Amino acid sequence: MIRELMLASKSSEVTEINFQGTPGEDIISMANCLEKMGVKIEKITTKWIVYPPKKGLISPKGAIYCGNSGTVARIMTVLAATFDSEITIDGDNSLRKRSNSTLSSCLKQLGCEISSDGFPCTVKGPINPKDIEIDASESSQPISALILCSSDFKSAMNLTIIGQKVSRGYLQLTCKIAEKWGLKRNIVDNKIELSGWEIITPKTVKIPSEMSLYPMAIL
Repeated sequence: MIRELMLASKSSEVTEINFQGTPGEDIISMANCLEKMGVKIEKITTKWIVYPPKKGLISPKGAIYCGNSGTVARIMTVLAATFDSEITIDGDNSLRKRSNSTLSSCLKQLGCEISSDGFPCTVKGPINPKDIEIDASESSQPISALILCSSDFKSAMNLTIIGQKVSRGYLQLTCKIAEKWGLKRNIVDNKIELSGWEIITPKTVKIPSEMSLYPMAIL
């Protein structure tokens, strides 16, 4: 549901996300972050209705707080990098102990300024797409974050994945969900081509019951 919230926030249409169970802390953190950027989310028992800002996401006032969610922090780090302004990403003590060096290195190669390889970090974009390599041996989160935020890319880039990929299933799920929202995926071997694309809300957005409460520690 974190992915769907991210994509819905950048759609031009209102999105109704249906689910079973109670959204977990990661999902709540994602919603809180997006609301700071101008998104309105109507939270009903078995569905959330997402109203994206008519003029697009806004640079938040103050730091974006991601709780203890590494997934949310990495998505928000890339999203922040699409802005031509400084945005700070922070979280609780457990998040502050985690490394973000892989994603930090990638964003620096893409022309962004980033103050730290961990959290809190202050990010300033915009992203200037170019071909880079990314190490997936520790986590697929940075790759998923780049895919989910690539609709804003001004030109095409090739992302070459090196290292033994972990959480492969989660990366495949990210691609599958993004395709439902309009991504034209182009993958050859370990190379993913990313370029700007229009996010289009699917007619039906339903989170499978087995995924509604799933702790998305790795995306």
